[in-house]
Amino acid sequence: DRADGRVIKVTITNAGSGYSTADDVATGAGSISGATGLLVNIVATDGAITGAVIANVTTGYKKGDVVTVSGGTDGTLTIDI
Repeated sequence: DRADGRVIKVTITNAGSGYSTADDVATGAGSISGATGLLVNIVATDGAITGAVIANVTTGYKKGDVVTVSGGTDGTLTIDI
């Protein structure tokens, strides 16, 4: 784990629905840390998130934080630091 909480990877927790492939998609606050500011590039197939990578370097997150993905319904990602 990085002491600064810098996000290095995200894992799809829930693919959600209603998403489109897009860059620089906003996410909600971390479920554990409350950190904000993470942007992700997502790939969506039939409205579900099928891929996600970090679009910006941000800090303050904790391993295991779950963030919601804007632009659709119920899509979530889990943070690795």
